[in-house]
Amino acid sequence: MIPAMSSVHLSRGNALHEGGVCAVSHVSSLAMRSVPKKQAQLCDHFHVLRTICAFEGALFSMDRQLIARLQRAPELGPEMVIFSGGTAFNETARRLKHLTHHTTHLLTPFDSGGSSASLRKAFHMPAVGDLRSRLMALADETLSGHQAVVKLFQARIPRTIDPPVLEILMRGLVSGSDRLLTQIEEPIASLVMRLLHRFFESAPTDFDYRGASLGNLVLTGAYLDHHCRMDPTASLFSRLVKATGTARLSVDANLHLGAVLDDGETVIGQHRMTGKEAAPLVAPVRELFINRGLERESRTSVVAKHKVRQAIHCSQLIVFAQGSFYTSLVANLLPVGLGSAIAESSAPKVWIPNLGEDPEQLGMTVEAALRTLIATIQRDASHADPRDCVTHVVFDQSVAYRGGIPEALLAHWGVQAVATTLLGAESARYCPDRLSAILCMLALENP
Repeated sequence: MIPAMSSVHLSRGNALHEGGVCAVSHVSSLAMRSVPKKQAQLCDHFHVLRTICAFEGALFSMDRQLIARLQRAPELGPEMVIFSGGTAFNETARRLKHLTHHTTHLLTPFDSGGSSASLRKAFHMPAVGDLRSRLMALADETLSGHQAVVKLFQARIPRTIDPPVLEILMRGLVSGSDRLLTQIEEPIASLVMRLLHRFFESAPTDFDYRGASLGNLVLTGAYLDHHCRMDPTASLFSRLVKATGTARLSVDANLHLGAVLDDGETVIGQHRMTGKEAAPLVAPVRELFINRGLERESRTSVVAKHKVRQAIHCSQLIVFAQGSFYTSLVANLLPVGLGSAIAESSAPKVWIPNLGEDPEQLGMTVEAALRTLIATIQRDASHADPRDCVTHVVFDQSVAYRGGIPEALLAHWGVQAVATTLLGAESARYCPDRLSAILCMLALENP
């Protein structure tokens, strides 16, 4: 059976009784941690309690009172670092921003397919699509005048657009007369137009605009305007959409992914691994590495940025999110120094296994995926124990995970299985609201 779970409550009582089960509560020491003053005040003011549920198979309960208070004051929410790709976690990020504004989302820059490939080939730059997508999820849509900015950045030129229509559209974008631009208020409108002009002036004459995201074009213009540095580019874009959280690339360089398969084949390029633009992998991945270029194997390494390591050091929760297992999650952990920073952190480290089939995992069991995740972190932190790398694994209690839940291994490593209800009522995916609540409570119970 899955061992008993811990949960966070805002009740003032000394004991909680429900269904004949007693759970003893005590005041959390979270307010005593060296966290930002406002967050410490949140814990002190709300009398955050930690509850240890002392019965077998107990579920990690969601305290509605806690969630309601976080919704009223998300600026006082917990600090989190989230390793993820640009799609699978977006809806959760969109909900999580209503509970905390202190999230740092680390995304990979290795996408080598679709419209990203055109931008990368033209400007020799990292992929920005996942970064833009996450910033859109974090955007504050409630502010008057900013909806038009978000709408522009989310717009995409149809891939099947007729040439005459594309020509009219491009004339409107270049002149600033397109409706998407005229709806943006000053002074943001002038800034967006300047960045678009920076892009159009620099783009090759034969650049293929079909399928291009307008937000990616603006991001690329900002990247060129900031001397090809991605952090200030992301910061500017974040201010434009009033993002309630931070999103940054784990690697600020024009690099790619490579993989060695179990059958000995070497595959270069993320787009050849995901099963979306190329045929799915026919053998499991044995090794993932960072590569220079797409033409041949040319391995390299990159050092994690100080800002990223500092965010991990200050975090109250580290999240290894669902998504493409190798190209989104494992790839995010390849920079030198990240594994050590994760292992040295005292924050809970939560892994969210995928639901359903991931073409990159090729029948991989939960246990095998967990071993791979931990081994990737240990490559940079060789003396770390498994529990230094992952402390919690979140499961939906109704899902039959491939290979089952490795209860004996988790118990041996001291990794806690958090079993609860995470699926949506009519969906085979994680419910963003429930997952956001779980993550916040795991962060707030960290002493």
